[in-house]
Amino acid sequence: MDLVAQINSRKLFISIAVLVILHAVGYFGLTSENAPFFQKLTPANLIVTLVLLIWNQKNKNTIWYFFVAGVYTAGFFVEVAGVSTGFVFGEYQYGNALGPQWNGTPFLIGANWLILVISSGAVAEHFFSAKIVKAVIAATLMVLLDSFIEPLAGDLNFWYWPEDSIPVQNYIAWWVIAFVMHMVYQFLPVSRTNKSGFWVYGIFIVFFIALGITLH
Repeated sequence: MDLVAQINSRKLFISIAVLVILHAVGYFGLTSENAPFFQKLTPANLIVTLVLLIWNQKNKNTIWYFFVAGVYTAGFFVEVAGVSTGFVFGEYQYGNALGPQWNGTPFLIGANWLILVISSGAVAEHFFSAKIVKAVIAATLMVLLDSFIEPLAGDLNFWYWPEDSIPVQNYIAWWVIAFVMHMVYQFLPVSRTNKSGFWVYGIFIVFFIALGITLH
């Protein structure tokens, strides 16, 4: 194994260890009597996860960084529109767990979109070759994960649906927006290879399924 491969392998190992520890602590904290305290740590968890994803991204170039900025910005403002109008995802409002907000929308929600795009894109990139297939699969993976998060969002003080009723519109909008983002991703001259993305997506799935079983 050459030096670069050794460094990348070590980076990946460190990243996986940090992610597993963070989410294990988060699981036990959010299912304990100290849940309100651990909810306040959600922004730190998202930031660390995003930093680790960027750290492990292969062959980052200027266009990739512009894409990152674009996904964050698009994700944030589509949520602003969603909260303000109810037209995009349905009627909902954010709690306080995701940190500081503007116009009722947490600044970190754009980072959440970015994390999901990079991680789901990495999974699709590994298994498929056709661009449109990868975009379809990655968008579907994002909606699959969202389907596990939505029933827990109110419990975790993320966001709230009236009478806890999640509209089908939410999942359709999620898929369409995610698909557009991934189609742009596929046609840009950038690398979509990110080994930590596999782990981020897998850990998120296990984390929210475990929370759902425990809290519900």
